[in-house]
Amino acid sequence: MHTLNPNVLKNQIRQIEPYCVTNRLEIDSWKSYTGMHVSPNNIVLDENPPIQMYLGDRWKVGYDETRYFESEITVPAEFEGKKVYLSIDFGGEAIVRINGQIVGAVSSEENFGWVHRTEILFKDGVKAGEKLNIQVEGAVNCAGFCDRAIAGAKYMEYTLNKAELIAVDRLTESYWFDISTAWDAYEHCEDEYVKSRLFNAMDDSVHQLDYDLGGEAFIASVPKRSTFFGVRLKKSITPHPVKLSWQVTATLTLHGFGQSKRLREKRQELSLTILHLWTTIPISSSLRVRRFSMTS
Repeated sequence: MHTLNPNVLKNQIRQIEPYCVTNRLEIDSWKSYTGMHVSPNNIVLDENPPIQMYLGDRWKVGYDETRYFESEITVPAEFEGKKVYLSIDFGGEAIVRINGQIVGAVSSEENFGWVHRTEILFKDGVKAGEKLNIQVEGAVNCAGFCDRAIAGAKYMEYTLNKAELIAVDRLTESYWFDISTAWDAYEHCEDEYVKSRLFNAMDDSVHQLDYDLGGEAFIASVPKRSTFFGVRLKKSITPHPVKLSWQVTATLTLHGFGQSKRLREKRQELSLTILHLWTTIPISSSLRVRRFSMTS
């Protein structure tokens, strides 16, 4: 079956994302208090007593203010051995600590936030029965609050939108990342021959996934389709000679853009070459981390 409308294929690729998630543990209840983090692991509380808050509750915060949220969970057995994320969206920006150690930072697009980054990867995984004390140190999203503050606003109001522990199927996540990246390249490709072959590689792979038989059947259909997609990509992409250098930070630097009128051509060549490298050079799964909307 060949998809005639590219938007149909785009929607099919988007539908892969929810199947990445195999397990969820919602974290609904949080003890909340206000104060100042004056030094590592040293929080000076103000006179306000702690309160109990739940997902869906609203909270206010202004410049130079901090609201803390704490909760403790026990890791279920089914999460052990899997790739696990902590997904937090409380509005604003926040530092996240687990068992007293900073593990990352999150930010929300709520109320004009500029960046939406809500997942933190447990790089060493989790163990069944392990206790996790989670602390979220929340503050305003300064970028989103700036214009309002200039106009006289004293605070922003946010929502405890989401808090959950999420386990994902590694191969399904990797396949979704790969085929989504291929779609991004397809949308920017100006070589119609390459674009057509890239479209067919994605289309033929996606049409053989078991969308309608439930999560387990879908995940079981991924390994064969992922291998098939990789093979088709290698046959579809002919790289252009572009000088590349790998940086320690896992970025790519393109040398010699030349005249500005060549910028568009070079960008296309770079996209195609990255696709070629991606299909021929093994990439650590730790680099394949992409933001999830984590829809149920």
